[in-house]
Amino acid sequence: MRAVPAACVLAIALSSGAASADVLGISGLTVNPDPSVTSLDGPLSQSVLDISGRSHFDVLGSTRNQVLRAGLGRDDLQVTGLSWDLTGTTLAGVPLSDLQIAIYNADGDGVMFHPFVGMDFVGSAHAASGFYDLDAMGLDFALGDGDVYVELFFTRPLTMTPREGIYEDGSLITLELTPLPAPGVLAPIGGVTLLASRRRRRA
Repeated sequence: MRAVPAACVLAIALSSGAASADVLGISGLTVNPDPSVTSLDGPLSQSVLDISGRSHFDVLGSTRNQVLRAGLGRDDLQVTGLSWDLTGTTLAGVPLSDLQIAIYNADGDGVMFHPFVGMDFVGSAHAASGFYDLDAMGLDFALGDGDVYVELFFTRPLTMTPREGIYEDGSLITLELTPLPAPGVLAPIGGVTLLASRRRRRA
């Protein structure tokens, strides 16, 4: 089992009609070597991941968890935004607020969030977030090898009672994907700035 990663101190909460949810930066996860493979839909700049029918089983890092790998076939993408529209159901006395989701790259760096924070009851509920600008929050991360991983997990470890949470049809996570600048693109800009600076000094 993997160790629970360190989380960034930064936490952002949204309200005004949307479900309030903490979004935290994570790092140092060891990626599950055999995740379920899925695919992202939608335009490259904003892709949608359907987690309908997927389940929660254990704490972050457990081999019991479902980890989805969404391959994009490109290594120049940065995850710069996040939103979701989810309907979840919990069983066996598990409150909806126990459900958490982590999204990360092959290096184990990314974000985690509680879509149903504050919903301390068992059953079904709908949670639709506002848009989280991960770039502005300092929580954006590069995909690196072209894959993004999504892990569904519980806040607390398993007890004697089986703990389970399931997503209903139409449960979607939307990622904003931004191409990284090509290597060397910024170099000429720096050169021009340096040249202008030298000319000012001579004057």
